[in-house]
Amino acid sequence: MSKQIESNLIAVNEREIEEFERAVYNRRHEQAGTALIALLPRLNGVFGAPGYLAAAEVERYLYTRLGAALTAFLADEALNLSQAGFDALVLRQPVIPMVFEASAFEGSDHLVRLIGTRDPANPDRINFPTPQQQLKLLLAYSLDSDIELDLEAMLRRDPGALFPAFLGMLGRCIVLTRNAHRRRSQLLRLGGLFENVAPRIDQMPALASIWMNCMYGTEPDRHAIRRPLNTIARRVAAPAPEHERAPGTPRRALAERPVMLAPLEHFRVPHVNYLWFAPVLRKLRERFLLVGAGTAQDLDEVSRNAFDRLIEFDPPDTRGFRPLLDALSAVKADIVLYPTLGIQWWWVAVCNVRLAPIQAMLMGVPASSFSGAMDYVVIDESWAGEPDCYSETLVHVRAGATRFQPRGARVPPPPPAARNGGSPVRVAVPALVTKLNAPFLEACREIAKKSRAKLEWHFFPGMSGLHHRIATRGILEWFPEARVYGYMEYDAYLEALARCDVHLSPFPFGGSSSNMDSMQLGIPIVTLEGREAHSQTDAGMLRRAGLPSWLIAHDAEQYVRAALRLIDSPGELAKTRRQFLAVRIDEIFTEADPAAADDYANAFCWLYEHHQHIQSTGRRCWTVADRAGVSPTPQEALPGIPAATTATRTRKPSRERRARSKPDRVRRARD
Repeated sequence: MSKQIESNLIAVNEREIEEFERAVYNRRHEQAGTALIALLPRLNGVFGAPGYLAAAEVERYLYTRLGAALTAFLADEALNLSQAGFDALVLRQPVIPMVFEASAFEGSDHLVRLIGTRDPANPDRINFPTPQQQLKLLLAYSLDSDIELDLEAMLRRDPGALFPAFLGMLGRCIVLTRNAHRRRSQLLRLGGLFENVAPRIDQMPALASIWMNCMYGTEPDRHAIRRPLNTIARRVAAPAPEHERAPGTPRRALAERPVMLAPLEHFRVPHVNYLWFAPVLRKLRERFLLVGAGTAQDLDEVSRNAFDRLIEFDPPDTRGFRPLLDALSAVKADIVLYPTLGIQWWWVAVCNVRLAPIQAMLMGVPASSFSGAMDYVVIDESWAGEPDCYSETLVHVRAGATRFQPRGARVPPPPPAARNGGSPVRVAVPALVTKLNAPFLEACREIAKKSRAKLEWHFFPGMSGLHHRIATRGILEWFPEARVYGYMEYDAYLEALARCDVHLSPFPFGGSSSNMDSMQLGIPIVTLEGREAHSQTDAGMLRRAGLPSWLIAHDAEQYVRAALRLIDSPGELAKTRRQFLAVRIDEIFTEADPAAADDYANAFCWLYEHHQHIQSTGRRCWTVADRAGVSPTPQEALPGIPAATTATRTRKPSRERRARSKPDRVRRARD
């Protein structure tokens, strides 16, 4: 396996490991614990991990030394963990078993057995009778383990004390084995156990990580955990009465520019968040007084100029959320719009506070917030998802309103080559490792098993450091001869992707920017369409580009058949490649569409005018045609928006009009 891993960044050097070893082997437990707490966050770096390049054998050697010291530390019966020490370590719990998986130990089960006690009557049974053994067990246990534990029973014993352990175990972002997939699913269903805990602000980053990453699961109810997490996060935010505004707060006069507050996450050039949402915010600024809010790490000089006003703040600390909520509530916003939600932990708490009578989100992070303070999701009708997947009211904008900004210079695709019988078909999986899961990998293995052609697998999990090594190890368990690429600069990534023949999009969470990359390179994409927005983006893009509908599957069996249709037929592959190369990407996806360019702004003006009426109807979804059926009176029209010639009224569009309003939608199977 090591031959498959090229040199990789490692976040710790030999001297730092030696300091931890010296403290452990001399049984200076407090000093060892302090050193470990300092090491774990660095090892948890994902993109561009700090450190230095190391060859695979050097990585394995250093992780093995670190794993041996961890074994001696946690297996030492004289080590007594305080609750504070346990909490500090367990919030970073996934890193501990990952160190073992990256080492010669290849897992932490040996440590779990050393922590426990053999049952005298049944030597194959391991018991953990003491509180210290149970705490150490939770630190050492991996979701990938071959040892079965009753996790629910353990967590039910003391939800308040074990809440950090719950956060830690669910914080694992690489879930590639069947065991890990099953246990993550189980833990996601246990969120209700902790709804009444008294959380601390230092637990919010871990909580927000789960709030964000639950969307990478596969179960239909995977997002339900957001409800108890929202309750806990609001308790951490502790808003004062003066911070919140009732939904029925009187509106500003329509002759004024209503105030829109935009909480920002990674809104910097050339981050994808800026590329996607800056054009939308520019249009909104023409109709609203636009106030941005973000930290120094979320902004740069270019993005700062996108707003009429800017609130720049430091992340909440031990002082709590009061300074941030004071600043945000002072804006007296008419609308709060979250372009993305879930990347920065503080907004997970703030989104549960009502800062404006109308609160809405775009789909930069494509899943419902399940926050009682969020009123609307505004989304392109091409991949809106089914209304019952959202806690918010769904508002469609026109197909084409979402413009995908290029990430870099376009790389000319290589000319299609005539394939001979022995030439392998190069299969690309260009997706972050968080999108990979056991059901998807099982479908890929079925494709490999049934294919008549020789296949060459290329995975682009986008990781570096310890996460890259673990991602590589997990992928090679499924495909021993696969090429697994580390974190790459965009141009190098495109060059590697251009050598591939077929793009298999993961499910249930598909792609968007990766689809643009493959389209410009002429690489056919196979996708499985589900019920939620992140399961429909691929299909919506293929339909918008006029590409063959048979590339869109609705269950795993169809997905396998569609992939084999490309792989096993050189003629079909060449034909489909020509169809992809013929797509006018700039015209369809990146250049302004005159019919749709202003529709996000139009939708928010419509929401502002009709919010109370919309809420009173109880309707969960408003299509583009529905919006046209609820028009403002001449006196209500916002500046820059033509007034309707009829009074405000509601009319139900006919089935024919509804069908025309959703050109990219078809009847969809469940995930």
